[in-house]
Amino acid sequence: MTKDGLIYVRVVGETMKVKDPRLLAELVARGVSARLDAEKKATETARQIVYNLSLIGDNNCARFALALAPIAAEPDYSGRIFTPDFKQSILEATEGL
Repeated sequence: MTKDGLIYVRVVGETMKVKDPRLLAELVARGVSARLDAEKKATETARQIVYNLSLIGDNNCARFALALAPIAAEPDYSGRIFTPDFKQSILEATEGL
């Protein structure tokens, strides 16, 4: 959606303005469904990481899991998320736990 409230959809080879209310409703429904599916996948992945002791090792340690799931495409975000700065931030935030 543009700042002027116009909505466009990307189709093969072009971008078209959405004028049909049915198409807009379909796009909104697809977006809601994609977000719910991504949230479900991320939650289940985090749950598996936290409760799978063979992945964690020591049963007496604090557990933290971050799971992301893409809404549409499936790019690899791990390189952008798990940077040295991220690791240092986690270590500092969990120090003394």
